[in-house]
Amino acid sequence: MKLLGWLLNFMLLIGASETAAQESDPWQAWQYSRRIQSQSTAEPSLVRVPLSTDVYAHAQQDLGDLRVIDEAGREVPFILHTAQGGQTRSWRNAPLTDIGFVPGQFTYAIVDAGSQQEPHNLLELLFNETDFFSWVEVAASDDRTTWRIIRDRAPLYRFREDGVERVPNVAYPKTYARWLRIRVLEKEKKLLPRQGRVAHEVVEQAERMPASVVLEKVEPSPPHQSQWKVNLGDMPLPLSAFRFEAAQPEFHRTVRIATSSDGKNWTTRCRGDIYRYQSLQEIAGEPRDRSSLEILCPETQARLWRVTVLNRDDAPVVGLRLISEQLTRSIVFRQNQAHMYRVLYGHGRAKAAHYDLERLLPGTDLKTAMVGQLGLEILTGNHVSAEPWTERHPILLWVALLIVVAVLGVQAVRTIR
Repeated sequence: MKLLGWLLNFMLLIGASETAAQESDPWQAWQYSRRIQSQSTAEPSLVRVPLSTDVYAHAQQDLGDLRVIDEAGREVPFILHTAQGGQTRSWRNAPLTDIGFVPGQFTYAIVDAGSQQEPHNLLELLFNETDFFSWVEVAASDDRTTWRIIRDRAPLYRFREDGVERVPNVAYPKTYARWLRIRVLEKEKKLLPRQGRVAHEVVEQAERMPASVVLEKVEPSPPHQSQWKVNLGDMPLPLSAFRFEAAQPEFHRTVRIATSSDGKNWTTRCRGDIYRYQSLQEIAGEPRDRSSLEILCPETQARLWRVTVLNRDDAPVVGLRLISEQLTRSIVFRQNQAHMYRVLYGHGRAKAAHYDLERLLPGTDLKTAMVGQLGLEILTGNHVSAEPWTERHPILLWVALLIVVAVLGVQAVRTIR
């Protein structure tokens, strides 16, 4: 029995020594750290530090184990900020007049954007036709007599794909002009619009960065498609956009993005169109190369991703490459003069921290905060895992169990004798 007592005391001693070590350095359970590099200031100031993609490789999936400390090991309150971006559209009806068709040239119409002298940069047109693709020219006028072309060649299309109808709309530079003249450049077929409305679209771009996720091209891809897939396993990064690059000078393709957990049942997360075309003439302030090569998605974490480009009967786009993107997350904290700061991560059991700073900064434009950056990743020298010591030293439990069984066996034999 003395042996059992000695064994119990030994195990308690190990646990007590590790507990004492953690109390002397409460941050040694965090396996990694990075120095925060920022410009020193005389007064306390907000600092915003974007997280690099490789932080995600060692941090918890939801970044709940992030901590900020100063040079003395004091915990520093911070918030995790994400610039989500957004889009607003204020629509108003725009009656159509003078609708007609010139055989061999175009369909035309006049759009009345209203006399309110309010800006607009987006036109939506409704047609009786359900499946078409054409080009449209947009001109603006203040008096319905003198016209200036503001978009000489923009894609106009309407079709139904996967049960979702794509409503035709045309974007153009912001204007206050009351009148728009549209010419649908379809020479042989009438495409007569029956209803229209205009909007002022304001887009606030989200902050994104390339994700460390490489989607592999499926070879061969399904007929009439180009397809990419990736399996992110059990630690999926949150993805929110897919950007394309291409060598082909002109193209227009529909893109469909889906996710799955088992590779059999797929859920469409977003869809859109990518295109590039050349302007036919110089328009002040407008590039000749017009393009839209990014598909935005609601931020999603998924094991399997599939990106499909629908080619229809066209050949695949030459040199088409795909780059996945994720929202940029930043640590925001108050920096004081003559202090040095580090961000810690790599703690398997830490719960997300919550500070009063979350309530003290609502409405603050955090994008105006001074921008810092992270230094190189450093492995904690005296790191002790956050797992209970019994899980980290299972051999001790087995040895203890064997000893206990042996002692009890000896005791049983003695009792029988």
